[in-house]
Amino acid sequence: MKENVENLENSGNFVSNLTEENMRKLPEIDESKLGINPFVNQLVIECTKRLDPEAYVIDDEGVSLPASSVIEKTKPLKLYRPKGSKEAALNLSAGALRMFVYIQYTLKTGNDYVMVSPEQYAKVATRNVYKKAIEELHRYSYIQPTVQKHVYWVNPNLMFVGSRINKWPEKVVVKNTWSPNKKDEQESIEKL
Repeated sequence: MKENVENLENSGNFVSNLTEENMRKLPEIDESKLGINPFVNQLVIECTKRLDPEAYVIDDEGVSLPASSVIEKTKPLKLYRPKGSKEAALNLSAGALRMFVYIQYTLKTGNDYVMVSPEQYAKVATRNVYKKAIEELHRYSYIQPTVQKHVYWVNPNLMFVGSRINKWPEKVVVKNTWSPNKKDEQESIEKL
């Protein structure tokens, strides 16, 4: 048992030593030798085509067509990767990491909070680690308890389902502006 505890502690040290700098020492991947991803064979991306009757685009033949966009039907989870987040997640205990994944799949669109009751979690967890996992995720700022029992704020710096821009427009800071015309202008300047 003591040996297992030491191995577990040492595994945390190993993970913390896997920095981006160390990872760069790995050989380059030759994508031309990888072949085709076998999961793509069964992939079906259900979408809805949204037509915008007030916006138009001109096709190659000069015909004006309603603008459209394609929107996936399956709800996505956006997992954000601020500096150090990979190392922090890999240093979580097994129970906290399982809870982190559980929260990711439980989040509802547009909510920055999640309800996780011990009874609900016990239905899917292999052992009763609810309290320790919640405490650890709170300690490392993944979640924060709310005033309601078993409801936790989720750190939107790390994950969110939906658009953070729409949820918190007052928090948006535009760092760069891109425009196709600006790119064309820049390319023509570089050619001079």
